[in-house]
Amino acid sequence: MSYAYPLDSDWTKDEIIAVVELYAAVEQAYEQGIQAKQFKDKYAAFKRVASSISLEKTYDRAFEKLTHYSIYACRKKAQDLTDQDFLKMR
Repeated sequence: MSYAYPLDSDWTKDEIIAVVELYAAVEQAYEQGIQAKQFKDKYAAFKRVASSISLEKTYDRAFEKLTHYSIYACRKKAQDLTDQDFLKMR
């Protein structure tokens, strides 16, 4: 699907890439599934950009409003999985 992802114009190119890659990983977790390690790595890169809880929540809410997919729900499920497990949201 094509969305106007929630981004910050002050971010660097690398920061934008990290955030967009997490958004894509969340979409993949809901649509096809993704390796837990791959998701965790994308989430870790996202957290380097949105380092505060309030920023994370802000972007999660905006992303969920557009897509109906939750970064938080994926993160919660992924933290209970080993790196070799497959993350598939329902």
